[in-house]
Amino acid sequence: MTPAQRYVASRYEEAVDADLDIDEVRRYLLEHGIVRTPGQVAYELQQVYEFHQYVEMHQPKPRMDARAFDRAVGHA
Repeated sequence: MTPAQRYVASRYEEAVDADLDIDEVRRYLLEHGIVRTPGQVAYELQQVYEFHQYVEMHQPKPRMDARAFDRAVGHA
């Protein structure tokens, strides 16, 4: 592995150790200067770095849209 590949691999390992979901992993990588799409993150976790089943077990939480939020807090 090149130094750059080791750097990326270590950031992935830190994200997995922190038990981040897939969106959080992508943002964590971005904070460290590593730009990846959600698809690239999923592929690299499973195929390149062999964190099997990580993607399936760490799906992002569903986001609430503004209308659902208003209903939830009683503003609707």
